[in-house]
Amino acid sequence: MINNSWCSNANVVTLARSCSPNLELLALKFCSFYLPREFTSAIVNTVYIPPQVTLHCVNFMRLAHSFRLKRETLVQRDVVHWTDQSVAALQDALDNADWDMFRCSTDDVSEYTEAVVGFIGKLEDDTIPRATIKTFPNQKPWVDKTIREALNSRTAAYNVGIISGNMDEYKSAAYGGCRAVREAKWCYGKKLESEFQQSGSRSLWQGLRMIMDYRSPPPGLMSADESLAKKLNTFFTRFEAASSSAIANSTRANNANGGIGAANNACVEPTRGQRPLIIMESDVRRVFQRQNTRKVAGPDGICGKVLKACADQLAPVFPDIFNLSLTQGISQLVWVDNCVSCTLTLSTGAPRGCVLSPLLYSLYTYDCVATSSSTTIVKFADDTVIMGLISDNNERAYLEEIKHLENWCQENDLLLNVSKTKEMIVDCSKKQERHYL
Repeated sequence: MINNSWCSNANVVTLARSCSPNLELLALKFCSFYLPREFTSAIVNTVYIPPQVTLHCVNFMRLAHSFRLKRETLVQRDVVHWTDQSVAALQDALDNADWDMFRCSTDDVSEYTEAVVGFIGKLEDDTIPRATIKTFPNQKPWVDKTIREALNSRTAAYNVGIISGNMDEYKSAAYGGCRAVREAKWCYGKKLESEFQQSGSRSLWQGLRMIMDYRSPPPGLMSADESLAKKLNTFFTRFEAASSSAIANSTRANNANGGIGAANNACVEPTRGQRPLIIMESDVRRVFQRQNTRKVAGPDGICGKVLKACADQLAPVFPDIFNLSLTQGISQLVWVDNCVSCTLTLSTGAPRGCVLSPLLYSLYTYDCVATSSSTTIVKFADDTVIMGLISDNNERAYLEEIKHLENWCQENDLLLNVSKTKEMIVDCSKKQERHYL
């Protein structure tokens, strides 16, 4: 039954066997000599259908196949084509924009921001070309536009050959399609190899995702009530409540000592060591130029490609929005599932979950740098690491850097979380002795 040069009879197991007037079935499980190591065995199903029942079986198979096609629907998505011409056109349109018109139209920072963001989005939609592509459920990752064009040309050549009777063009088109498939597979294989040969962990995980065809699951929805949204909003504004209570206490003290005039002066004058935060245009331009274009756009709808390509054009208007927001206060609310909390106005900090909060914090801590060549400050969001090189038991530069960070936090109204602060010492000397203070 099976060729002995390919598989021995000892490695063959019969899984199922059936014989009836309408159907004959034989299922075998075997392990061949040249089976890939990923597969421990293979299964072969042999089915014989008599001619008189062929029509019913074909109809049944066609019905099942149609259900399969209905379940795996076609996916359509919009793709943006960024070209040098479209980027230059968008930059020219933003150069001619009159930002003062938006500023003078309203005094509300929310309306001002919505008008600017909507105008930028309108220019992007009108300037950058878009196209709708179709993605099939069984489409391979190496299938591109070249293969689709080759397959379409092969189908057209076949239809012409059936009418004319000359199939030479169809043969050449079929050969071109096979060659396009081989080249696409080779390029895709080289792309996967390059992902593993690079030293970055990002490219390594991207290669594993491409091999496994991994798609992240959709985020699950959580059920919550309105009280949870209110509690979260109150928790996120706890620093605002602390500053407000401190101002109220100082106001009551000044009222007791010097009356209303002293209380007003206490509310207006800043404390010693505080300075107003002003966002500079150069800082915003620098941050925009360092945007990661691979990340998805935030709630404002402006993608990182627009911010990075048009950093010089957008740098004048966004510092005005930031500074105006810091002057008027920040509106914050919490949205959990379908429950929305009430809106609170903040005068300190930045809203949690807002797309501008990381950007504002990065600008705020930009001047926190090392003061010595033997120390380095590494910042990741709100976590800061001080790395110092201590030689010959001389840790003066390291301790001065810690003191400098402490003074910088006091001057910029930031608190160090001492309970989460850890010190790690890596000693590479042969004598494992420590004489540090």
